[in-house]
Amino acid sequence: MIWQNYRFKALAGLALAPLLSFHPALASPGDEHSSHHAAMSGTTETTRTIEVIARDIEFSVSEIDVRQGETVRFVIRNEGELDHDFTIGDANTQAAHRAEMQAMMSGMSDGHSHMHNAANAVMIAPGTTAELLWTFGEDTNVQFGCNVPGHFESGMAGRFDVQS
Repeated sequence: MIWQNYRFKALAGLALAPLLSFHPALASPGDEHSSHHAAMSGTTETTRTIEVIARDIEFSVSEIDVRQGETVRFVIRNEGELDHDFTIGDANTQAAHRAEMQAMMSGMSDGHSHMHNAANAVMIAPGTTAELLWTFGEDTNVQFGCNVPGHFESGMAGRFDVQS
């Protein structure tokens, strides 16, 4: 019963996502409140495509090599049984996103402080694929992770090795 309640809340969050407002932790890089330092690409011109497979409590990769200024198209495929998200950002962004996901899925959120499928995060339901375009800046402390409650803490995270 708990699992069904969790799944319902996750799906409800997905349905409401387009109606929700942007939270500063997920704001675009030019925003003065932004907590991450890489930039979302304003164009669809990409340097390359990287596929990441999400399985239950793991990604297919734990480190991804990128170059500063490179625009990457991430294709994230969920081959697991659980909902996942793929969030790009520094440690503070990841922590803020985890707190928002926890509040949203525990029913403690008013639904107005969390936005999914934002510039740096996509939600991926089981059996589906999502895409995210990202241009890497000078920040070398960029991570990716699944911030569904318990997933990041269980090791569903990785880092980008940003080369100049």
